[in-house]
Amino acid sequence: MTDAGLGTGHVRRATPSDAPAIAALWARALPGAWSEAQVRSELEAGAGCSWVWERGASPRAFLIGRPAVEAFEVLGLVVDEAERRQGAGTALMGAALARARAAGLASLQLEVRARDPRAMAFYAAAGFVAVGRRARYYRDGEDALLLTRDLAGYG
Repeated sequence: MTDAGLGTGHVRRATPSDAPAIAALWARALPGAWSEAQVRSELEAGAGCSWVWERGASPRAFLIGRPAVEAFEVLGLVVDEAERRQGAGTALMGAALARARAAGLASLQLEVRARDPRAMAFYAAAGFVAVGRRARYYRDGEDALLLTRDLAGYG
């Protein structure tokens, strides 16, 4: 996938050099999330399945994912608070959808906090539906909802 312009930001593939910025974004959104070393390791092994949305030379959002047997797993999607509603999440999800389709995968899957109405609204608008729940999934004891988006019938 080539870089895609969107407003004043753009999407590009994430590289291991993006690990510090991604880890910092993730820590602000979800304290206790992946460390810089964990992010770097995933980016080194990720086979081009992670992207950043940046304005200028600074990542303001990211999506980390990986293909599994039949689905593309979204491991993390974070948009900096100041950049929300600017199209970053939609652009990143578009990159993941394109990668999943190119790989012939049947769906995208992810977990989301059960009490995050903004995230739930975003994923619903992107075609995801809840298919399960993981009780006390997060460190603070909150449940995670399992979401999936079937790719059958999508261009």
